[in-house]
Amino acid sequence: MTIKEIVNQNKAAGGKFFAPNTVKLFGSRLSSKVHEGPGGIFFVTSEKSFNGQYRTYNVRQWLPEAKRVVTVSPSGGFMKPKRAHEIAAWFAEVGDARES
Repeated sequence: MTIKEIVNQNKAAGGKFFAPNTVKLFGSRLSSKVHEGPGGIFFVTSEKSFNGQYRTYNVRQWLPEAKRVVTVSPSGGFMKPKRAHEIAAWFAEVGDARES
């Protein structure tokens, strides 16, 4: 699955996660890398801090049946994109423990 497919499916289902106003409000950027495995489909976004001084990186899960996105990273995300992608890859391998 690609990030473009995720965005298109979410929009087609009426989801607002990728809506231009939402993206602009949070200064969001999408990584093009999608981590997909037996544990699910995960990707990374980054958002500007409210003071605009730094970016945080968040791990998101795409739920294909529900056509929606949920956040699985801790509040505030990660400061380094590499770490966020490591966590996304781990979740793709083992899944989100909160769903069991």
